[in-house]
Amino acid sequence: MQGRSRRRGFALVKLLLAITLVGLVLGSSLSGVRALAGSAELASAARVARGHLAYGRVVAIARRDAVTLTLNASGELVLADASGSVIRRTPLLGSAGFRLDSIRLRPRILRFNARGHAAPGSLYLHNGPAGVRLVVNFLGRVRVEPLP
Repeated sequence: MQGRSRRRGFALVKLLLAITLVGLVLGSSLSGVRALAGSAELASAARVARGHLAYGRVVAIARRDAVTLTLNASGELVLADASGSVIRRTPLLGSAGFRLDSIRLRPRILRFNARGHAAPGSLYLHNGPAGVRLVVNFLGRVRVEPLP
């Protein structure tokens, strides 16, 4: 009956191994959650920017006058009328906007004429390895394309 005197339970090595495995699983899932949150942030910024571009087209048609869209140094999309007075500002970078890595507007000024037509251009949004390009065609319509 000497065999019955052994204790039952987990050894310290087994417990440390279990804690390590749980930590690895949680760590790998956390990086996936961060990537998912980054892509959701990018999609939200693209929706807001697309709405701002569409609003610029509608304002040009409603006022029967040209409007311009520019990107200022603080990462705001600025919609202005022909005289230069600001109609609307939409922050996309910084504390008031989205957490994006970079934003570019090509050409530097997008113009919508009184009929809602535009000089073709693109707005690029980047967040980590992911990116989105909003393309404005000559009719003033906007489409969203993922960047490779």
